[in-house]
Amino acid sequence: MSKKPTKPPETFTGGFSRIPHAVMDSQAFIGLSDRGKSLLFALIRQINGSNNGRLQLTNKWLSGHGWQSHSSNSKAIAELIERELIVISRLGGLNSGSNWYAVTWLQISNFVGLDITAQSYKQGSWADCKLPQTVRRKPPQKQKNHPDKRDSTIPTTGTESKFTIPVYGTKKANFDQSTVPVYGNNVSIPYIPPHSGSKRIVGKSRKGMIQ
Repeated sequence: MSKKPTKPPETFTGGFSRIPHAVMDSQAFIGLSDRGKSLLFALIRQINGSNNGRLQLTNKWLSGHGWQSHSSNSKAIAELIERELIVISRLGGLNSGSNWYAVTWLQISNFVGLDITAQSYKQGSWADCKLPQTVRRKPPQKQKNHPDKRDSTIPTTGTESKFTIPVYGTKKANFDQSTVPVYGNNVSIPYIPPHSGSKRIVGKSRKGMIQ
């Protein structure tokens, strides 16, 4: 009785995407921008073994896979075409739908409905790419706080300490000023009514008083 072949320990069950090492080691792939590489991996997710040439990169599909910027997506697609990793197999338009694409390391099994033929399609054109590496945008550099900025904790003339001594030297307090108010002592003066011409004598009526 023959023994069942042992299953390799590092295997994966289910569908997965593949890309040849020769493509990944090529100048066409290495020179891609990070966005271009990511988009290529997203595109080959559609490959099922018989649909090369009918791959699509519509805005709806890209948005569902996390690609939200239409302008950045267009740049990445143009980069993949320029480096001959993909080709447009059918040109879309207003009444003909979206563009169809093919990856250039695979054959196309069905050319029906495509704008390219078996004679015009060049499999392996990625190996002919001699373009230099795509210029990557430099990350923003951290700017140091300028001393003149209002939010800076550094004084404009360097590190300084606060002085407890007056600017023009130590001054002596002057206590020679008078504590008396300007208009004299603030003392309460009893009220004295004005003198009248007659005096009232106790026990006598007013009528009997002599003026």
